[in-house]
Amino acid sequence: MANTSKQIPKELSKQQLLQKIHAAKQSISIIGATVFDLDWDDILDANSNDGLAWKFFNIDNFTIRILRESENLIAQYALLSEGVADEDESSFSSGNLNSVKTRIVSSLKKGLVEYAKKTGRGQVGIEPPEDVFKKELKENSDKFIRRKVLDEIERQSLFEKLLIYIKEEIRVYIDKQVDYCAEIITEQAGWSVTRTEYMPKIEKIALKLFETLSINLFPDRLIAMDFYDVYKDMGYENEEIIVEYKKKNGKIEKIKFAKDLKVKMHSALLSFRLTNADDANEEEKKELEKKNIIISSAKEAAEKSAAQINAKDIKEYASRTETKQRLFIKDCYMPIPVPLIEIDDELFITQALTKFDTIDKFQYVGDIDSPDWEDKTNDSYRSYWIREFKTYYKKYFDDSLANGVQKYSTEETNKGDRKEVIDIFNESRVRIGSGPRDSFLSNMSIVKSVVWAFIFDRRGNVLIHQRSVNAKDNRGLWDKSVGGHVSVADLDTVEAIRREITEELYTIEDEGQGGHDKVQWLLTNKDKIIYLGDWRVNRYPDFKGLHLEDDEYYAFSLNYSNINEKNFRKTVIMTERLLPGGMTVKAKCFVDPYLCIVAKDFDIKKLENSKYAMLTPNELKTCVSTGKIRLDPVTRYYDRTAEPMGFKPTSDLEFIVNDSIWGEIVTEFSKRIKENFKND
Repeated sequence: MANTSKQIPKELSKQQLLQKIHAAKQSISIIGATVFDLDWDDILDANSNDGLAWKFFNIDNFTIRILRESENLIAQYALLSEGVADEDESSFSSGNLNSVKTRIVSSLKKGLVEYAKKTGRGQVGIEPPEDVFKKELKENSDKFIRRKVLDEIERQSLFEKLLIYIKEEIRVYIDKQVDYCAEIITEQAGWSVTRTEYMPKIEKIALKLFETLSINLFPDRLIAMDFYDVYKDMGYENEEIIVEYKKKNGKIEKIKFAKDLKVKMHSALLSFRLTNADDANEEEKKELEKKNIIISSAKEAAEKSAAQINAKDIKEYASRTETKQRLFIKDCYMPIPVPLIEIDDELFITQALTKFDTIDKFQYVGDIDSPDWEDKTNDSYRSYWIREFKTYYKKYFDDSLANGVQKYSTEETNKGDRKEVIDIFNESRVRIGSGPRDSFLSNMSIVKSVVWAFIFDRRGNVLIHQRSVNAKDNRGLWDKSVGGHVSVADLDTVEAIRREITEELYTIEDEGQGGHDKVQWLLTNKDKIIYLGDWRVNRYPDFKGLHLEDDEYYAFSLNYSNINEKNFRKTVIMTERLLPGGMTVKAKCFVDPYLCIVAKDFDIKKLENSKYAMLTPNELKTCVSTGKIRLDPVTRYYDRTAEPMGFKPTSDLEFIVNDSIWGEIVTEFSKRIKENFKND
């Protein structure tokens, strides 16, 4: 605790406050950072052992926390400030305030990062452990899952079949990617490229990999054979399949169209299942289905255990002094009425934004660890309002408080990533605030806004997808075509659904769904998704009469307030998400559903983020009711003669398919598409 026996001035100038920050020994916490236009370069003083940078890395548990206003709050403050600013003062525009906010954080974080690099300390202490150790955590998790699944496959004597399956998956994958690459090169370079020019290099890598896998199958193979380890031993640890070709007119030198093969191999392992031979009898089919169920159960159990181990590892990193995070910079989406700063347990406040450009006075409040009353036995000063400000401080910085504001804030990572921020509503769909979307899971006092899209091809089949094994939730479950939250950045739900379609179908995400590192491969301009209002049969009796181009999508709202007294825009729907650890969380949502018709050149085989399938509305309803799906493995269309596979829908998909609107409206929409485009 700071020494409060000596007299501390009631008021400090900005220069005096900067000196106290520079002399900090334990911690610095700032609420409402926009008003503190601090010179962090000078305070950090990376070339001196007296600087804050040295203290951050060399004093155990030295912590810096900044909770700053979010952009929408800054905009509101700017409007308020504009009303009281003197004419000769600089503008209080949102842009000006944002520039100060950005400068505060960028100089602080940049200074610490540069010092960390210079001293070889890495990002430890600066970023959350789950980000710093993300690669290590994922590799450990994946290895655990592979070992458990391989163990079960070995017990079922299916190892050789697994290798055949994986090899075929890789072959199909490479074959498809090579074709895509030729298309892009031809389109962007303006000259024809054939697959024979670069296929040998790719085949050499793939075949050598499988040859090595086969050689390593000695008795202790389950321990010795790990896909990542074998890949590394071959010298391909960082290898990515790259297609190179000559420049033409200064255009692209090379195209990188796939992650390294080991990621695909991991995915193929988790998708492995047995299929019946054409001449299999009923007993053989039952035995095969039994083994598939055993393998599937092993995968689910391994994923749950891996998620629990992952959470435990993150908790351990977060508790150890040498690995835990001690720099916190967050945006708050709740009002910050009083700017406040804490330096080694001493609290200071300053005036609000009415004099933003000229703040130079800070009021000393007291010692945060001292008694709430003024001690008459010494000459230390404590504000009459010390108790209130201590409560205020705790509410903003104590994660354990259920009614604290931490859940209304979101942190920027070293890549600039941030949890998606959404608006929240009451049950009358009146906006009551905003914050990170995951903060409101299982919070039944608020309602979120989401969009769903059901995308139809020009034969009337609806697109669904099986969520990735790397998805943040609902892993392995079948879901609607596209879905997502309405972000605060979206102008409306139409803009939200156009963005979601573009991102989910035409942006390949590194590490599957939920990954942050996105590699644009198949691009579509969201302006090609043409919104045509609410769907009405009498409004659009003939789709072809719209004269849209072949590369354009049609999008309609699905909102029938006059059918069964249902109005999706005003009806609160309960949705569920199954987390990797096995826990189910719920949320209340307003759903804006959309019906879409794809462009003429739509090709399901070009969609990479998940496993996709095309079914008629009736076929999909059958899958939901029976828990089985039959697909042609090549075309991914429904095939009644194919071997049945398990089908587990998300709660969203199950809800909409079982609603009366599915038969009365969606099925009719599909029928109308089929009739209009039957000659295309």
